[in-house]
Amino acid sequence: MTISRDRERVSVTRQNVRGSESLLGILDELGEAEWALEQVCRRLADRVVHLPKRTVLSLESIEPLLVSRSWMPHVVELVGGELLLADSDSATAETSYDELVALDPDIVVLQSTKTDLEVLEHVVPWSTWGAVSAGRVFVCDFDFESHGPTRVIEMVAAVVHGDSLPDLLDSSQGALRCVSPELELVDASESLFRNGRH
Repeated sequence: MTISRDRERVSVTRQNVRGSESLLGILDELGEAEWALEQVCRRLADRVVHLPKRTVLSLESIEPLLVSRSWMPHVVELVGGELLLADSDSATAETSYDELVALDPDIVVLQSTKTDLEVLEHVVPWSTWGAVSAGRVFVCDFDFESHGPTRVIEMVAAVVHGDSLPDLLDSSQGALRCVSPELELVDASESLFRNGRH
């Protein structure tokens, strides 16, 4: 799926939506569903255009260390972020501890809800990432079949700019959790509030 910015707007064309099985393959037909998704994308683009651009590291798994790509770069860009280690067309790619040490992402996303938190601090540079102390390490379930594409895009927006878009963060309660520096799961809104949500 190609999501492009033109004068700070996002256009999702009929042709591109048709070709995006990973994002819209669950829809039987286009039409109204496509139009509704495009409106959501436009509204989000307008809301984030003046917000700071944040770097996002998305991990599909930690054993082995796999970064997520596929649809993530497009959606993260749409909501005002930049996905790190996204320079490949493959859906996932293996990375290493040494490669992660060189990064200091603003936000870390763990896409597996079965992540072993006790192992986390040993396989990623936990103590050096600013995202950890800022309460911006998220455990998310971006399941298109369960949530639908519109909801998933809004969830990504809540991850990237939940402090500035509290309505999206609040509507994602239960689907988004944060990992505290002490490796405990907490509600995402609670974590951002404690760490300076405004």
